[in-house]
Amino acid sequence: MSMKPKRKSITSDEKLTVVARAKRGESLNSLEKETGHQRTQIRKWIAQEDKLIELQRKQKRVKGGGRKPLFPEIEMLAIEWFKKQREKKLVVNYNMFRREAMKICQNIGTPTTIDNFLCSNKWIRGVCRRNKISSRKITHQSQQDNSSQKEICSKVKTFIAAINQKTANISKKFIFNMDETACYFDMCHSRTLHFQGDKTVDGLDTGHSKNRFTVVLCISAAGTVIRTQIILKGLKKIPKVVLPKNIDLVVSDGGSMTTKLMLTWISSCYMTQCNIFKCENSLLIMDSYGCHMKDEIIEKLKKFGNTDVLIIPPKTTSFLQPLDVSINHPFKNALREEWNSWLGEGPEDYTSKGYRKKPSYQNLVDFTAAALKKISPEIIIRSFECCGIGEYGERIALSMLNKKLQAALVTEKTSQVIQHNAELVLEDEEKNIDEEYELVFQEDLSCTKTDELLSLSSNMENNSKCESDYESD
Repeated sequence: MSMKPKRKSITSDEKLTVVARAKRGESLNSLEKETGHQRTQIRKWIAQEDKLIELQRKQKRVKGGGRKPLFPEIEMLAIEWFKKQREKKLVVNYNMFRREAMKICQNIGTPTTIDNFLCSNKWIRGVCRRNKISSRKITHQSQQDNSSQKEICSKVKTFIAAINQKTANISKKFIFNMDETACYFDMCHSRTLHFQGDKTVDGLDTGHSKNRFTVVLCISAAGTVIRTQIILKGLKKIPKVVLPKNIDLVVSDGGSMTTKLMLTWISSCYMTQCNIFKCENSLLIMDSYGCHMKDEIIEKLKKFGNTDVLIIPPKTTSFLQPLDVSINHPFKNALREEWNSWLGEGPEDYTSKGYRKKPSYQNLVDFTAAALKKISPEIIIRSFECCGIGEYGERIALSMLNKKLQAALVTEKTSQVIQHNAELVLEDEEKNIDEEYELVFQEDLSCTKTDELLSLSSNMENNSKCESDYESD
């Protein structure tokens, strides 16, 4: 005895799609062959089009409907534990969640609950769906930090006050941020589209995914990228390559920035920016890396570049440094696209053992130059704004700051609301933060020297002349 085939439910959206195609002139025979729906059924849908449209507008399920959770108390306590783990930035997976849920069940459950609670993957998936939890790729890896929210808030306020004081007479064209970022010979993607069902998902590289080189980026608040330095690791001599005008190439045993290379960067990259250093002041913002704070570095910048240096407090670069917040990620994505194009479309050179050769030094220079062109000026300008850095001591609105910086300005009363995900604070706390944020700028103005305020107008006039020279050059 043959079993009847199981009937498939057809949604109103699918029906209306078939009706629309029939109205556009497609024959019912072709629709029947393509969709599998009978012609008589399609005619019926055409006649019922108005009812289908009305049905489409209605809710499919009443709010609050559906089956209720079987173990709501266990679920509530498990979610509380989950929030605490993620506030500490600790990884949580299904096995960890299951172990904690079983502990909770043993502690608070009745004998009946303990016997019936299996904590299956289906139950965990339901808990995650109800609480909007999903598996996410970690986007920022950092070391464990024991700084309290109060200490971080104090550092941020001091830095914001220093920014507004130091930029009181500086245009955005003369405000710079410099940082080094590690790049690799093989810039492989960690994810790819692939057919479902396959147990292995392969990817290609040249076997040099851990061989790195350093790119020294420097951007201005006006949206420009100054000449970029590339540091190659483990070489004694600079390889012979064709360098674009916006690229400088140096070598280092360790492949990282040193005091000697820092002096080279100042001479060959930073000091070559047209006539900007004819102006009275410029500002260079850097992190607290050792060679950035050497006396000879600061003296050279001050003597030859009229540049004041502002050091970002440790453990705050992820939300106070424009390059870390907005630029490094799109730059590396663009670099990764160039590498992928080279791997898939470039000339295929192989070693004597039959392996694909790694990118040449000329390839690395070309990749970097092409990736720099893809960084839009709008993103660069926005990167300074979202870090609270403006020209002429301008106050950046709280809503314009990045979420982590907003979270860092929160007092201890609301520090538990925002930790890992740096979400915007609750509406009832926004007023308190605005008041604290206002006090930061009041303190900033009180700390500003009187003679600097008196000379502000004359300095702005001098800067405007320099800007015209800068644009003409």
